[in-house]
Amino acid sequence: ADDALDYYSKEVIFGKEIGKDFFEGKTTLPLIIIFQRGNNEERSFLLETLKKEKRNEDDFSEVLALINKYNIKLKAVISLGDKLFDHYKTNLEKAFQCKVFDTYGCNEGFLIASQKDLEYKYIMSPHVYLEILDNDNNPVLDGEMGHVVVTRLDAYSMPLIRYKIGDLAIKLPRNKYPEKREFQYPLLQQIVGRETDIIELPNKKKLIVHSFTGIFEYITEIKQFQVVQNDLKGILIRYIKSDNFSQSTLTHIVNELQKYIQEPSFKINFEEVSNIANSNSGKPQIIISTLKN
Repeated sequence: ADDALDYYSKEVIFGKEIGKDFFEGKTTLPLIIIFQRGNNEERSFLLETLKKEKRNEDDFSEVLALINKYNIKLKAVISLGDKLFDHYKTNLEKAFQCKVFDTYGCNEGFLIASQKDLEYKYIMSPHVYLEILDNDNNPVLDGEMGHVVVTRLDAYSMPLIRYKIGDLAIKLPRNKYPEKREFQYPLLQQIVGRETDIIELPNKKKLIVHSFTGIFEYITEIKQFQVVQNDLKGILIRYIKSDNFSQSTLTHIVNELQKYIQEPSFKINFEEVSNIANSNSGKPQIIISTLKN
């Protein structure tokens, strides 16, 4: 998914410059497929382009033309390793004209849930028992957000028992289960994100990553952003502006956020920056919160 999004995603959502892998000379999946299908002249172009010390916009445009020419098609795309926003999924399905199946797992090396015939995710109950708990470790009602706690049922050599993995999620209420579904497994309604991917409001409401990406997706005046919260009085939004940026853009963002926040005293401050560093994992981090539960 990361390889394809390098050519098709919007920078503000993807979290890095579009074409960054290409301009850095990385050989990713689209280039490999083109090399396999292209003629001698096109393969030579790719080889010479990747050997260059620097690649330019004309090179990138030529590669995009080759992607379109060979109408690269896959049977399906399976995403893993990071949160798949709806915008990512739309881009992938448009680019490769196939279904995208999102999965959910953990660094300890096992699959927790996966999409198949539904937009919801099946919990892999044959080998994992999943609980959603509140801050006091009590089960929340289906449909409510809580902490993900898993027990692996087939890890005999290294058991994982009621392991809190640091994510927030919501189980689908039973009365909303689709009648027609391929498996009779329990269903996850939503993977909200990491426990630190939450903005706390004074009125006990919460903002999640999608609360921001759903707004910034349509704001072309900003290339990339990051939200920082250090207290309950407000947030700081760091941003990298585009060429068409104007100060009215910031007013628009405040107005859109306040439609949900509904707390005029909650401060939304902005800081223009030239770079937003990735997290230690190498992934973009949209929300940084220093609040402690």
